[in-house]
Amino acid sequence: MYICQKFGVEYANAGIVGNVYNDKIVLRTESACTPSFIFGSQRCNCYHQWKIVRELATEYNKIETPDIDNGDEFEKWVQKQFVYENGKHICQNKSDLGFVMLHIDSQNGMGSGYTENEFVFDLTERASIRHRGEYTSEQVYNTTMYGGFTTIGIDGDPRRKGDGVGYKLTPVILDYLNINKEIIMLTNNPLKIKAMEDMEYKIIRVKSIGAVNVAGATEARERGSEFHHLDIDGNIVTFKEDYDRIKEELNEIIKG
Repeated sequence: MYICQKFGVEYANAGIVGNVYNDKIVLRTESACTPSFIFGSQRCNCYHQWKIVRELATEYNKIETPDIDNGDEFEKWVQKQFVYENGKHICQNKSDLGFVMLHIDSQNGMGSGYTENEFVFDLTERASIRHRGEYTSEQVYNTTMYGGFTTIGIDGDPRRKGDGVGYKLTPVILDYLNINKEIIMLTNNPLKIKAMEDMEYKIIRVKSIGAVNVAGATEARERGSEFHHLDIDGNIVTFKEDYDRIKEELNEIIKG
């Protein structure tokens, strides 16, 4: 889907797993990260955060896939797993916990497609180019991550601009999907939480690290010190450690 604002056109992909209309659901909203998702960069934890929520969605929504060799027939089977009724995407299988995974393509690199007082029709291309610029400026001028933004002339995390308009996309899309208002949100970003609560969503926050190795320790630390993300620093965390912790916390929330 895309949303047109006075700042440009935002592109987002929304994935639904399980039942997202009863009880609490899990939400992960993610800005695109080309270096991590496509090229496997280990300097950030973006890919691992995204992988964990997909693994968890599978864990809580197990199904038996049919023995179908024909791609077209398999696609028809996939399409039948949800039925669209009265503005809702109803899951046809047993669901222990519903998940919404929102990937905002046009916010590649923490919202770096947006510049104040500038309209760009396609923010996706602008964001990707600037994300490369941030990385390059950090390396050439030996700056921090926040300095990578300011070196190329934009503020760190432009999603905060325009009264936090970049963060408002998530509740707008969830309103469109007409999902439950009780959300278990996998995030460390307090601005993401605020945007949801401002739109009357009830948030239970669960820390999301993904994985932090030696190569990504510096950026993890700067996410906390420069961007004020919660509970993230330069400590090393394995993928399995974070997966197991989040799953345990989710189980406690479900039981509670």
